[in-house]
Amino acid sequence: MVDAKNRLDPVPQMRFEREPQSDDPELDNPLGLIDIKVLYTWNDETYLTMECKRITSTENSLALKYVRNGVNRFASGKYGPGHAFGIIAGYVICGNPDGCAERVRRTLANEPETETGFAPEFGWKTDDELIGGQRHYRTRHRQEIADNHIELIHAFLPIR
Repeated sequence: MVDAKNRLDPVPQMRFEREPQSDDPELDNPLGLIDIKVLYTWNDETYLTMECKRITSTENSLALKYVRNGVNRFASGKYGPGHAFGIIAGYVICGNPDGCAERVRRTLANEPETETGFAPEFGWKTDDELIGGQRHYRTRHRQEIADNHIELIHAFLPIR
């Protein structure tokens, strides 16, 4: 991401931070911190949050983790409190991004709305305009703690 940023002219004034505590060898349990933070102003409270999860279309346990340890962290306000957008990148390990998206859509619809903050009237929207040639999806979630609605952009990226 830094290399792509540096190739732009003019170079945007943003910085990328990865999850800093994940390398702490003294921690037995993961902390569940955001994977990538993109700061794009001088105010450290203005940033874009990216969470990354492995996903497969062949069984449901990773879809549950995607929702419970990804979507729900945004809905609770743990990630991106009061922000307009967040991103969840699903690393597709089965070669079927469309199947993974459908599995996550069904899983999200079946989880308690009190935990996901999912706005069913907004639904699961296909978005082909964000990046040309790449399909994304959007959902809207209520962040009770921040009295806010956050849109999540879901990107399913095949790993080869």
